Amino acid sequence: MRSLSSETAAALASPGVPLCLLIRMDLTVPVFVSTTGVNVEWEDSVWLGVDQVGTVEQIVDTAGERGPLRFQLSVRNEVLALAMESADEARGKRCRVYLAVHHPQTYAILSSELIWSGTLDQMTLTWGDKIGQVNVTAEHRGVTFGRAKPTRYTNADQQRLYPGDLALQYITSQANHQDVWPAAEWGRK
Repeated sequence: MRSLSSETAAALASPGVPLCLLIRMDLTVPVFVSTTGVNVEWEDSVWLGVDQVGTVEQIVDTAGERGPLRFQLSVRNEVLALAMESADEARGKRCRVYLAVHHPQTYAILSSELIWSGTLDQMTLTWGDKIGQVNVTAEHRGVTFGRAKPTRYTNADQQRLYPGDLALQYITSQANHQDVWPAAEWGRK
């Protein structure tokens, strides 16, 4: 169970508590986007306020759920230029979505909770006159864990990853070795 600060608990208890999504895409140049209309500071980073969020798919938080996340951001062309620098290299980069709680009067971020994590799959950009769109599809992190791993627990793979490390040189002979234990009577003498 997560404990909340008294200030966050008070903000959540008040009617009309301001919330926003913080979306972090770890591209070559990390992109920090918030669903507010203004830039906000959180954890030593400036999260760029998008002019409006087109859509963010509903995030389903159930056991075994590994659905992708699709979101569309309408952003100023300056922000779109940042995303364009890394659009070709986006596949496989980490993406995280946080739910942030704002202070009701100052709108400063009080706390944030990670609600979705995964890797970017596709990112397409559409330019407009002043505002463009970033369409992103990301895979849930559970999909990555479900894939077969390309390495094995063998000496050959250990040598490929860490040349000179002999920790697994006897793994095959030890796996096939039959241990012979004395009979129970031997221990009773």
